[in-house]
Amino acid sequence: MSSGLRLPSGRRSNMPVESADAFAEPTTQAAQSKVNDPMGNGDSHLADRASDTSASSDTRDGSHRRAAAQAVPKPSNGLSLRDRAIFLVKLAASCLILWAVTRSMDFPAVIGSVSRASWALVAAGFASSVLSIVIAGARWWMVLRALGQRCGLAPAVSLFWIGNFLSQVLPSTAADALRVWLTVQRGYELRSTVHSVIFERLLMLLILVFWVAAVQPFVARRFSIPVFDWLPIIVAACGAAGVAGLLVAHRFTARWRNWRIVRDVATLSTDTWRLVRSKWATPLLLLTFVAHFNLVASAGLIGLGLGLQVSIVDYFLFIPFVVVATILPISVSGWGVREALLIAMLGRLGVPDHDALTFSVLIGFLAAIASLPGLALWWMNGNVRSGRL
Repeated sequence: MSSGLRLPSGRRSNMPVESADAFAEPTTQAAQSKVNDPMGNGDSHLADRASDTSASSDTRDGSHRRAAAQAVPKPSNGLSLRDRAIFLVKLAASCLILWAVTRSMDFPAVIGSVSRASWALVAAGFASSVLSIVIAGARWWMVLRALGQRCGLAPAVSLFWIGNFLSQVLPSTAADALRVWLTVQRGYELRSTVHSVIFERLLMLLILVFWVAAVQPFVARRFSIPVFDWLPIIVAACGAAGVAGLLVAHRFTARWRNWRIVRDVATLSTDTWRLVRSKWATPLLLLTFVAHFNLVASAGLIGLGLGLQVSIVDYFLFIPFVVVATILPISVSGWGVREALLIAMLGRLGVPDHDALTFSVLIGFLAAIASLPGLALWWMNGNVRSGRL
């Protein structure tokens, strides 16, 4: 049997007979359609058949996405015993620290600080807090896009806002788990979603730690706090080493791929390279810096509203330290830790304790208020999925 077709010019085509038949099949179908349909409606029948095939393919794709989403178990409605114990320990730590820093506080002076505040500047600080959530949601959206997920900006910001609200009342791990589940329910890949949450958190924290390490010499001299002499630099060095290790981990794990944790590290390493080499890497870095500058601006506006005698340079020095301290998993949303640290650091600048406490409480309170739209978005998300909206 000949392996190709003879062309009119006498040359032999390299196309296999089966391939040629495959290309000729539509012509044959069209001819047969003309025979069966002398009125010339064969083309419409073929179009209908193609339309049915396309619709069937779309239906199968949609079914696969729904099946993949349904395969992910929903987080339990209640916290586990371990999570409850951790939350209670954090709550106790927050209450204990707040009691320690406020037991000798002049609360009439605190009320006086609130009454003298410029609420226009405080409102501007609140608007900046809201903008911080939007910027963080956009940063997560960029990570999702870098990992190949075709997610819209508005849905990503919406889901991030929901997670931000949940983190005010739940342990951060539980809030992130719920955000992952809500995202996967929309049809996005589980692995990429989990990795995107990890990368977004790590990127924000690493840039913050490097910032703290960079300003550490100035903070040590300005605030005279010896513990800050080498600690930020050590943490930043550990963070850089961790990122470097993650980038090369997939090259050294082939021998132990039978272990699940090794496979997970390898896939995380592969996605790290995918993120670093994507077109989103530079915009991600820039947006992360913008997010941190915005946090400083928010605190500065609130401080100006309260009339604190603090320079803008000082805000750039101590706010990153405060943010890092509130991220540590030792309190509920940073309450207590933030107040103790701000009272200590601002006291070095001559700010009275009652003004520093008012400043700290306003920062935490406005951040909690800014997260409340996440509750409405969570309710809307549930209603959309159930068909009520």
